Amino acid sequence: MMNLFLKLLMILLFLVSCSNQKELTPQNISGRWILEKINEKKVSIDEVKIPPFITITEDFKLSGYNGCNNFFGLYTISSDPASLEIKNLNSTRKLCTNNQSIDNLERSFMSTLIQSPQVEVYENKLIIEGLPNHLTFIKAVN
Repeated sequence: MMNLFLKLLMILLFLVSCSNQKELTPQNISGRWILEKINEKKVSIDEVKIPPFITITEDFKLSGYNGCNNFFGLYTISSDPASLEIKNLNSTRKLCTNNQSIDNLERSFMSTLIQSPQVEVYENKLIIEGLPNHLTFIKAVN
C-alpha cells in the first residue's frame, strides 16, 4: 500500500514539475504581447497594418492596439480562478475600413478584455479566455 502511495506521489510531482504555466503576477504578465490567434485561428497580418498587441505593466496599467483603435486601462489580478479585472477601459474612436474581418477582430478583442477574463501565462505565451473568445498572444522580442 505504501509502495503504491509513493508511486502516485512521484507521478503527481513529475506532472506538476513538467507544467511550465507560471503564476499570474504583474511581473509574469508584464511586457508587450502580440496577438497570434483568436479561437485557434491565426490572425492574418495582411488584413491589419499593425499587428494587434497588448502591453501590460507591473504598475497595473495596460494599453495596446486592437487592429483598428488604440486602447488603455487599468487591471487587477484575481487568483481563483486566475483572471484579470480590467477597469476604465477606453479606446480611440477611429473609423476603420469597411473590412468586416477587422471589425470582427476589434469586437472579439475588446469584448474579451471587458469580461474579467481568465488568464494563463507561460514562458512566451499569454492566453486570455472569455466567452466565447480565446485570445493567444506571444511575447514580443525587444
